Amino acid sequence: MESSAGPNSSYILNLPAEIISDIVSKLRVEDKVPLLRVCKRFYNIAYPQLWRTLGSYVNYPTSLNPDSRQFNLQKLAQTARDIGVDAMGFHHTKKLIFRRGELGPASDWVNSGLLDIVNDQILAGKLKIRDVEFYWDDPVKHGICTTSSTTPKYEVSARNTILNLLAILKGYARLNLPRRPALKLRQRHAPSYVFPVGVFPLECITRLEIGYDQYDAYSGAPVDRTVKQIQLLTKVLEGTTDLTSLSLSGIRYAVDGPCPISELSGALAKLQDAFDNLKRLSMLELTFMLFHPSLFIIPPINVRILRLAQKVSIEWWRQFARCPFSNVKHLILSTAHIPRTTDGGISKWWSLDGSDMEKHTSEDHPVFNIGRLEIRSLKELSTNPGRYYHPKDLLTLLLEQNPGIEEAQRERYRALELEHRKTMAELASSAPGLV
Repeated sequence: MESSAGPNSSYILNLPAEIISDIVSKLRVEDKVPLLRVCKRFYNIAYPQLWRTLGSYVNYPTSLNPDSRQFNLQKLAQTARDIGVDAMGFHHTKKLIFRRGELGPASDWVNSGLLDIVNDQILAGKLKIRDVEFYWDDPVKHGICTTSSTTPKYEVSARNTILNLLAILKGYARLNLPRRPALKLRQRHAPSYVFPVGVFPLECITRLEIGYDQYDAYSGAPVDRTVKQIQLLTKVLEGTTDLTSLSLSGIRYAVDGPCPISELSGALAKLQDAFDNLKRLSMLELTFMLFHPSLFIIPPINVRILRLAQKVSIEWWRQFARCPFSNVKHLILSTAHIPRTTDGGISKWWSLDGSDMEKHTSEDHPVFNIGRLEIRSLKELSTNPGRYYHPKDLLTLLLEQNPGIEEAQRERYRALELEHRKTMAELASSAPGLV
C-alpha cells in the first residue's frame, strides 16, 4: 500500500504503535475508515480498531431513526455472506453492544443473521469476546421470553439467538478466553419478574442498572409481592459479586401505602447482607421509592461515589445520620419524600412508628433537624438545598464535618443556603400557613 501521507505527517507516523492505537480508539467509526488509506502502518493499526467494538454504530438516544442502524447491521451481515466470514475482521472484535430494542427476534441483529455469525465465531474460538453491553428491554414484548403474570419462561431456540449468545457466555469457562467476559446490563421500566436471573452469567456482570416495578405507580404493592421483589433483587446481588457499578431505580410515582416496614424486615436483612458482600462496588446509585421510604441501605465498604435520590422518610434521615459512609468521597443528594396518601391526606410514611406525624399533622414539607452526622470522608458534595428535600441543618453539618470539601464548593453551598433561607422567610411572611 502506497503512503498518501504528506511530509508534515512524518512525526505522527513515527509515534509508537501503542500511542497511535490509543488515539485511533477515541475516534468515531466513520473517522477511522479514512485512516486505512493513509499508509500500511496506519492500516495495520486502524483495521483492528475498526472491528474492536461491534454494534449498530449509530449513537442516538431513542429509536427515532431505526433505518440508519438497520442498514449498517444488514450490510455487515450481507458482506460476510458475500466474501466469506473469514475474510472479515471478526477475530479483532472484543466488545459487543446491544442497544435498546436490539435483542428480540424481530431485531436486525437476528433478522440479518449477524448474531448467528457472532455466536459461531465465539464458539469456534475466533472471536475472543471481552465485554458485552446489553439493554435488557422488555423481553416479553420482543419475544425473548414468554411469561404468565408471575413467571418468565426462556427457551433457547434457532429463532432466539440472543438466548443462544447468553448460553455461550454462561459457558465462558469452555471458550479458552484470556479472561471471563465483563457484562454491562441495563433493565429500565420493566416489571421485576422478567429479570433473567437464570439466563445471565451473574458473576460476569460488572455494571448493572436495574429498574423495579415501575408499573405499580399509585397503588402500593401488596406485602407478599414486595417481599418477592426484595428476594429477587437479593438473588441477583448474591450472584453479581464482581459488580463495580450499581444503579437501582424504584417506583417513580409512589404514594402512601399500607405496608409497614416491619413486615419486610426479614427480607430486607438478607438484602443488606447481599449489599455487604459487594466488595468491588465503587459506585452506587439509588433512586425513587425502593420498597419502603424508611429503608436505608448501608453502602458496601468500598463505595466511593454515592448518589441518593430516593423517596425517604424522617426515619431514613436518622439512619443516614448514624452511618459513617467510611470511604465515600463524592456524595450526590437529591432526595424527595411522599407527601400525600392516595386519598389526598398527609402521608403516614414519614416515619417508622408515626410519631413524627404527630408533630407535622398539617405539613406537606415538615421542617426538622438531625443534630449530628457520622460522615467525615467527603471530598465532593452535589446537592441543592432549595430544590431537594433535606433536614434543616444537613448542609451546615456536612460542610462542618467534612474538611476535605474544597473551599470553592463551600462558598457555593453557603450562598445557596442563604438564598434558600431568604426565600423561605419571604414565603413565611407572605403565607404563614404554608411553612
